[in-house]
Amino acid sequence: MRWHLTGLWRSSDFVKFWLGQTVSRFGSGITGIALPLTGVLLLAATPSQMGILSALDGAAVLAIGLFVGVWVDRVRRRPLLIATDLGRAFILSTVSLAPYRTTLRGGSADRYVHGDI
Repeated sequence: MRWHLTGLWRSSDFVKFWLGQTVSRFGSGITGIALPLTGVLLLAATPSQMGILSALDGAAVLAIGLFVGVWVDRVRRRPLLIATDLGRAFILSTVSLAPYRTTLRGGSADRYVHGDI
């Protein structure tokens, strides 16, 4: 029995895009769970600090997202998707350094930028 690909699955560009977005969404889902746990378990964040981190996540979308949306409509999508995923990976890799920082300010910046990317 042979499989015959039909529709979009025949397009290698679509398959690459679909796989890339699947990995990106999977990583975002893990981050949504792992980042708050990092704050609580490794940084011993207080409930008020966790509230600030959660608020910054939504504030990034409101403060920057609306303005950036206009710009995004005018640029090529593929390089933008790649750049934002790489940027998110770099920013989240700095979270592993958070226990060595003296304050949670750096963690707040990570959460603010991650919420926008």
